[in-house]
Amino acid sequence: MQQYVFIVIIAIVFLAMIIFAVIGKNYSLDKIKARKVGNGQHGTAHWAEHKEISQNFSILKYEPQLWRMGACRPTIDGTIVGFEKKGKDTYALIDTSDVHTLMIAAAGTGKTTFFLEPNIEYCCAAGMSFISTDTKGDIYRNCGYVAAKRYGYKISVIDLRNPLKSDGFNLLHLVKKYMDESKNKVLKEMLETDILATNVYTLGYEKDSWSNLDYTNKLVTM
Repeated sequence: MQQYVFIVIIAIVFLAMIIFAVIGKNYSLDKIKARKVGNGQHGTAHWAEHKEISQNFSILKYEPQLWRMGACRPTIDGTIVGFEKKGKDTYALIDTSDVHTLMIAAAGTGKTTFFLEPNIEYCCAAGMSFISTDTKGDIYRNCGYVAAKRYGYKISVIDLRNPLKSDGFNLLHLVKKYMDESKNKVLKEMLETDILATNVYTLGYEKDSWSNLDYTNKLVTM
């Protein structure tokens, strides 16, 4: 009798498992409407189509030769994130949104030549101010002359290896300048007064000339 009860219990459990499996399938991810990637299980990421690129990026003809001569310079700020070739012309994809851009690639794949330098050229042509790290000095050597001579940029270099060769700004420069001007102005006024002129003139004629000399030196060295 106990064996029959045990068999019945096992049968009920097995039947319940089958029922749950059938019901559960009706609510699984398999019922999600078909989408572009993985039926929707893993998002809807896909390569951007031309229409989507046109909607999200500004497409601008990339012609640095004309920009350097002052012609056809761009008027919008942004970051170049890609290029398109149309015949002999090259068009840049400009991201004008206020977001950060991260470029990751292996060494020697052209991060500087094909991404950073074109963006610096575009920044100069559009008149944007920017700061660039340049640990090897390549950016300054390759882009510094063009930025200064062709676009009129004033370039400042901060060299942490040779601080004395860096461009600097002395916060006390104006203080010293105006103090020197003030001293010169006071000294000029004293030289024009009758008191100083009289003392300087009478140094060689008065017997007690040393006191006048000390007094004159005090006035002159203020």
